[in-house]
Amino acid sequence: MQHVPQEAYSMARPGYTLVSLPSKARVKKLAAEQRDLRTTTDMILGPRLGVEEVTRPDLDINLLTSKKFQEVRPGVKGRSHEACLPFPLPSGYVSSSYIDPTARTSSISHQAGSGGGRVLVTGGGGSIGKHLVRRLLSGAVTVTILDTTFDQKDLKAIYSEFPFARELLHVKTGDVRDTNVLSDVMTSDVDGVIHLAAVSRVQWCLEDQVECSNVNEKGTDAVLHALRDLNRLDRGRRWFVLASSRSVHDAQTFPTTKDEPEATPTTNAYSASKLAAEKILETHIQLHAQDASGGKLYATALRLPNVYGDVFDHVDRLVPSIFTQALSHQTIQVVGGQQNLDMLYIDDCVDAFILAIKGLDTRSRRWSLFAPRTYLGILDVTSGNVDVSVAYLVDRIVRLTRSKSPIRIIPSGGSSSNTFVSNVPEYEGTQSSAPRLSELEDAIPIDDGLLYLTQAYLARIEQALTDQINSACSQPARPVTDTDLLKLDDCTVHITVDVQGQSHALDNKDLGAFMMNEDFPPKPMKTFATRRESDGKTIVRIFGNAKKGNKHKRWLGVTLPITNDGVFQGELPGVVPDDVKANNTLVDWELDVNAEQGTVRLVLAGTDYQLHPVTPRGTINLAMIVRLALPNVMGEANRFTLLIPNLAISAIDYMVEYQKYSTERPFLASPAKALCSRLQRARTKVRRDLSTLSVETFNEPRSHETSIPREWVDAYPAPCSNMCSLPTSSAQFDASSDPSGVPLSPQAVGDTEVRTPLVDMVVRSSWRGVIRPQALTVIDAGVIPRVYVGPFTPKDQEWRQNDTVGKTVHRLRPLNCFSADSSMELALLHMNVSVEESDYTFIPMHQGRDGATERLPRTYEFNIVNTPHFDPQRVIIPFTHDWGLCMAFDWQVWGMRAKKSGGAGKFDPYIRLTTAWTTMGDLNSPCYRPAQDVVMPPRGCLSPQLFELFGNISDVRPARDRRVLVTFKGNTWGTGAVVRKKIMCSRINEGGITNLPGRRLITTHPIAAVWGNYGGRPSYLAMLNDTIFCVHAIGVAGWAPRLTDALYAGCIPVIIGHTTQFPFYDMIDWGKISVRIETSEIHRIEEILVTRYTIEDVERLQANIMLVRDAFVYPLDDVSPDTFVEKMFHKRGPLFFALYSTRMRMLTKWPTDAVYDRP
Repeated sequence: MQHVPQEAYSMARPGYTLVSLPSKARVKKLAAEQRDLRTTTDMILGPRLGVEEVTRPDLDINLLTSKKFQEVRPGVKGRSHEACLPFPLPSGYVSSSYIDPTARTSSISHQAGSGGGRVLVTGGGGSIGKHLVRRLLSGAVTVTILDTTFDQKDLKAIYSEFPFARELLHVKTGDVRDTNVLSDVMTSDVDGVIHLAAVSRVQWCLEDQVECSNVNEKGTDAVLHALRDLNRLDRGRRWFVLASSRSVHDAQTFPTTKDEPEATPTTNAYSASKLAAEKILETHIQLHAQDASGGKLYATALRLPNVYGDVFDHVDRLVPSIFTQALSHQTIQVVGGQQNLDMLYIDDCVDAFILAIKGLDTRSRRWSLFAPRTYLGILDVTSGNVDVSVAYLVDRIVRLTRSKSPIRIIPSGGSSSNTFVSNVPEYEGTQSSAPRLSELEDAIPIDDGLLYLTQAYLARIEQALTDQINSACSQPARPVTDTDLLKLDDCTVHITVDVQGQSHALDNKDLGAFMMNEDFPPKPMKTFATRRESDGKTIVRIFGNAKKGNKHKRWLGVTLPITNDGVFQGELPGVVPDDVKANNTLVDWELDVNAEQGTVRLVLAGTDYQLHPVTPRGTINLAMIVRLALPNVMGEANRFTLLIPNLAISAIDYMVEYQKYSTERPFLASPAKALCSRLQRARTKVRRDLSTLSVETFNEPRSHETSIPREWVDAYPAPCSNMCSLPTSSAQFDASSDPSGVPLSPQAVGDTEVRTPLVDMVVRSSWRGVIRPQALTVIDAGVIPRVYVGPFTPKDQEWRQNDTVGKTVHRLRPLNCFSADSSMELALLHMNVSVEESDYTFIPMHQGRDGATERLPRTYEFNIVNTPHFDPQRVIIPFTHDWGLCMAFDWQVWGMRAKKSGGAGKFDPYIRLTTAWTTMGDLNSPCYRPAQDVVMPPRGCLSPQLFELFGNISDVRPARDRRVLVTFKGNTWGTGAVVRKKIMCSRINEGGITNLPGRRLITTHPIAAVWGNYGGRPSYLAMLNDTIFCVHAIGVAGWAPRLTDALYAGCIPVIIGHTTQFPFYDMIDWGKISVRIETSEIHRIEEILVTRYTIEDVERLQANIMLVRDAFVYPLDDVSPDTFVEKMFHKRGPLFFALYSTRMRMLTKWPTDAVYDRP
């Protein structure tokens, strides 16, 4: 392509302010000097394919000097990008280039071609499509959108922004391959088509090449056929713009001169499909040229570079992936980092389309006896930002967001083309020599674009926070009515007491007096005989649980007379309801509710006395404020509407969910209040970041990086402290991903499999679709850490060889199965890694077996002396007992916090720097270090039965044929006792699920919820095979082998709350194999499951589980070493994911300062 003079270039920018305008004489001179200079359209469209009908008409002087190119806005130089933003630029900010705020509008003619000026945009619901549609509407162009989905929120936003869009915009939902749909949208007033609809992600094409080819190639062909048919009806003059990709060029042979316009064979399915779409377009142009009845068709294909700048873009694209991780301080991962990219800002991308459309539009309206009936131009769009490396992007984004994210650099050379990898060609051609859209040479500089995008992300976060605050925090407490209080009759409750602002439990241990203590959660009590008196007061009776086998009740009451100081022992031994009055006792309590605080005062009925604690431990007297947590409400489902949210959610839930090291028990705390506080603090921070964001932010210092994670991990808050529901929140730890959309590609199943609907779906699917993009990148690189198993001391070797326990330490037990560490050890031993070639040293300890506490330091010290080049940062220690790294036991998390109140610093030195492989991933305890430790599955005691019953996927009953909606049966002790009691209450009567309003989950058989039993089935495993959803709730700790049992049997886990990270959370997308509900939603669990999910969602989740279930089970004893390694690693068992998860940590660099500016 020949050089375009700057003067002509300036005039070719439609709708933009011009600094100077050449005269007609000057334009004539330019035309004379460059005889082969094409029209403005040709300059816009660049080089063309060899279509015979294309000619080179003379320069259209009238077009170049038309009035619409001469509207100069006084006092504005060039362009100001402020028009692109939904918010003002920071005060004092000066951009390196400017745009007229009135300029970014479409100037496409309404009378173009033979139609009525309507533009059909396929794929208009995508990132580029939404921006392009807005630009067209800003010019009052009528638009039809065709896409498989279009978010109603986006449509409302468009109507709000362009009120007249209700008349101009038509949205059609459908597939571009559907001829009936295309006939509906190819109306006679369509003047041109912008074809954006495609499988647009490289990874999606890699996962399902057939579907990728089908959509990108056959979809393009179908749209062009429909357009040709329309043209035949009226011999029309229409245009077509195809969105192609710069990736059609091979990385090493990117064309560098005007003599190399052809794309070369490509290296991945996505690029190949884009190149094939271009060939299809060329074929249609040629066929159109040969069809005299087909009217005129003018087309171009825009080969786009890396487009960025949309906050709603796919989170797995390069720039959005870096931004979302940086804003939430999560790990930023890239491959290589030194690739040079051509970065095109979204508004410049839209400019390219508008320029192309204008050129084609103008050509289609030009009348001439000799004008060709077809035209095709194919070009590479370039922004001028052609030397932007991935490392540069990371640096600029980390600075702009003031992020403390760890950085993970994956060495290049793997096979993945995932955008986290940034597998983008390193273009060797220069901007001046490559075919390009030269009019974009003044595109937005990369630093400016990143600054605008940072502001857009922060503005979006601020708006989301404001919406949540208005929704969750601005509503006054609902008054508690008598009807509410009367529902307390016949309830199980837990009572917490305000003792100097701290929560204490009200308890009557061992038939003794009612006492306050710090044993959480409080023991359950019962409420009875709730009634309303004639004076309007609500009365209730409370008794504690009697000792097992004792038929008497322990009433909370007072034996008359009351002493002068109001002190009493607070228990009535042996009193039963019929004897209350006869025993001259008072057991009736008046409820005085403070709805705003969520508290209740218990006033002794008929007196002025109130219950009150004397000391944190000891007797109680009268005047106590309590909070009632209701885990179990009998009767109809609406019993849970008893109390307002602040009262129904106790401080217990707050302390489980929101703390890690603290032993404080704030009485008035609640998840709802904590959420509001966090929302408000987060909004303050975002507003501060917005107000101080400027070009100077680029100069703020960055933290140094180290391979030692300890300081960063110590400062690490609970996941989703950045608010899981925020638009830019990392989903890395949240089971909230869309279960649908897993790419379909062949998956091998056993030869003995009977073909069931579940097996068929698994066969059409790929395990890769269930893996997180970052993890998939590491897996595709194909490099695992080499792990050497360190030796035991002579004493422990003797124990292993001769002791009864030591000899069987690897074997599966009927109970207390803690041998996941032994399975890992055996597999690593069979892989035969020598100490000289190793990256890590594995130090076994056999936690949960005799002498583990002493064995670990002894083995560690022995390896320091006897392992050459021992590196404490390259040590793996497995932990398989309840509390993992804490090397201790307690029934509740509060007791464990007290034992480890110093946080991670309380760990022994040999644990601090290690990579722990642990079954315990509780975020609310000091015994787990997110991002440093690897969470692995426990070894289930029922593994033999699981393999026997469900070894083949065909043995797993498909979800639609199961008869139980949801189940849970478990002990109610430990940290999660209250939550577990809430789960197992009876809420919906028999048959009530079928009649729930809004039900979307329709199955073959009627379904019911079963709580606390097997519903008449012979065994626990039979129950699993007949249940769609299995609830997983925290017990003593957050992990349990029951979770892996459910997964292997195809029962979809229902995860309660956000307290735990589950096995290989950083590798496997738990949002695609489980569902999550909040603790505050437990009372609606059945309703949520049948209204939130369809049978298609459920079947997709179940198939996803089957694709990765081998990651959660260990081989049985006595298999051969080769089989052991095969199952543990080669068939993607636990060792496979543990090693790749460790590899991710091995490649991560951590910021050194431990101060984090986050809410």
